[in-house]
Amino acid sequence: LSKFHSRCGHALFETSDQSLFFTCAQTSMAMRAVLERANAQLGTNFTCHDLRHTCAARLVSDPAMTLTDVQAVLRHRHLSSTEIYTRARLEDIVDRVQAHYARPAPVPVPAAGYAPACMRVVFGEP
Repeated sequence: LSKFHSRCGHALFETSDQSLFFTCAQTSMAMRAVLERANAQLGTNFTCHDLRHTCAARLVSDPAMTLTDVQAVLRHRHLSSTEIYTRARLEDIVDRVQAHYARPAPVPVPAAGYAPACMRVVFGEP
C-alpha cells in the first residue's frame, strides 16, 4: 500500500477521530466515474466505500488472513474497527449446520476400564 501511495502522490487526511485516510485524487476520480457508469446501467448506488466494506468482509472470511492482517490492509488504528467485519453471515451459518448434520455421528468409545458389555446394558443397547 505504501508503494502505491508514494507512486500516485498520496494525500494524507486526518479526520476528527484521528484515523488516517490515504487517497490518490486521479485514481479516486476514475474509480468514481466507473462506479457512476455501472450504477447508471444497473440501477444501483454502489460507492467506493461499499467496495471497501466488501473487500474487508472477504479478507476477514479468508482463513489465511489474520484479523491483524486485515487491520493493517484497511489501516485501522484500532482492532475494534476491524472486528465489525467478523459477524457471521446467515448463509455461512446455514451451510456449516447442514455440513455438520451431513457428517456421520461419531461412534462413542468407552473409557479404559469399562467393559463394553456393561456399557451396552447401561445405555440400553442390545
